[in-house]
Amino acid sequence: MITLSTTCFGKVNQGQWVASISDDLWKQGKYKCGQSLTISCVGGQYPCKAGSKSITVKIVDHWVAPDVKFIAISKQALSSIADPLAGPIPIQFY
Repeated sequence: MITLSTTCFGKVNQGQWVASISDDLWKQGKYKCGQSLTISCVGGQYPCKAGSKSITVKIVDHWVAPDVKFIAISKQALSSIADPLAGPIPIQFY
């Protein structure tokens, strides 16, 4: 298993249910290292999986994406609620 270095935890493995948020969201101050996010796929049709529930992921990183509110979710976590090969997935999070 490969462990990638993250802004929040360095090379300490944080599991497979993780997320990275865009700098725009990070700078709001509402989202921090180690915080849990509850994420749902919205729309009720493809690319969302039928009957999928909300998932909880841990924030492990943030990155610069000017003027973009974006969350990158690990493939393991994303594939439980949507088709990870579908491209951008409509989500709701809190």
